[in-house]
Amino acid sequence: MSTQELSIHQIKPGDKLTDIQFQNGKARKEKEKLRVYNRYRYENGIIILAKDEVADIVFYGCRDTSDFMVVDKIKCGATGNEIFNAYKKENVVVRCTDDVEDRIYEVKNKPLSFVLQKNRVTSIVIYRTYEDRFRPTHQKSCV
Repeated sequence: MSTQELSIHQIKPGDKLTDIQFQNGKARKEKEKLRVYNRYRYENGIIILAKDEVADIVFYGCRDTSDFMVVDKIKCGATGNEIFNAYKKENVVVRCTDDVEDRIYEVKNKPLSFVLQKNRVTSIVIYRTYEDRFRPTHQKSCV
């Protein structure tokens, strides 16, 4: 599946920032860069990480248990087992962080990750390419 088929509120990695803002309104630009990315934030929980005025990463922070956002079969609040069932366990890499309540589920054959806290999806991330996959330095593979 190409990244063009994955979107959050019709925002896809690879979209021009001007097109995104034309369709969704102007986003608030954060003062500090995140690594090489400019950060643009919407009130609805979407954060766009962009360089050269093109979205490279689209991030959605789930609001609460009543958030019904669904991206490629998985909704906010889903469990790790639901992700394994949707993509097959062998197609998912689980990464741990220093916080024992947090894990990142990376789908191997798609530029897509889910952040889980206490075994519930709290964030959904779509990448422009597999190389853009954003990994905090404190992540490691879970055994």
